Amino acid sequence: MAKEPLMHTYSLIAYDPESASWGVGVASKFLAIGAYVPYAQAGVGAIATQADGNPSFGPRGLELLAKGKTVQETLDELL
Repeated sequence: MAKEPLMHTYSLIAYDPESASWGVGVASKFLAIGAYVPYAQAGVGAIATQADGNPSFGPRGLELLAKGKTVQETLDELL
């Protein structure tokens, strides 16, 4: 029996406190994954939903963060 090839998607979110800047990077075998995974909003933060995530998590997560929810509270509510 042949093994299925391993496939991975990974994401990275970074924050620079000196400039208060956020960035999101993602790499995957899936074409145009950059249109699906990274979300960011100035003055709020950044979210990576991952390759097989719920597409509503990005906008909803940023909305919750903008309302003052913590990262953990946002994650708990989304899940």
